[in-house]
Amino acid sequence: MEAVPAITTAVHRTGRPLGSETRAELAHDAACMAARMVESCEARGRPIIPRSVTYYAVQASKTGRRFNSNGSCDAMSERAMAQGKSNVVSTVERVSLSSPDGLSFGDVIADPRPDPASAAATNAKISEFFCCEHANANACGT
Repeated sequence: MEAVPAITTAVHRTGRPLGSETRAELAHDAACMAARMVESCEARGRPIIPRSVTYYAVQASKTGRRFNSNGSCDAMSERAMAQGKSNVVSTVERVSLSSPDGLSFGDVIADPRPDPASAAATNAKISEFFCCEHANANACGT
């Protein structure tokens, strides 16, 4: 496909990676969108114009559209990030709101009490799991 080098160049020059994306991933994604456009044109019997395919694939990539999804209902989707509807927040980065020492998001959502499963495991006797103290104690090897 002759549009791929032009797509790669344009995306590396103008593409804005969102989240953990790289420019190379954006270029591959735009190439996949271009391939989908070419297949659609072939299926409809329309002429394929490489410049148009390149242009629309790059523009779709810039607006946050991706090959595997175009929706913005997922808070982690690239389109939602591109539209400013969501952003990624670190759970360990300190944020000073009103306290001078600052809290992290992880500190706010963490519960200082131990969860019930770990408390039960700590208080359990190992003999309760492996042996029993009633009639069939000999079967346990004690």
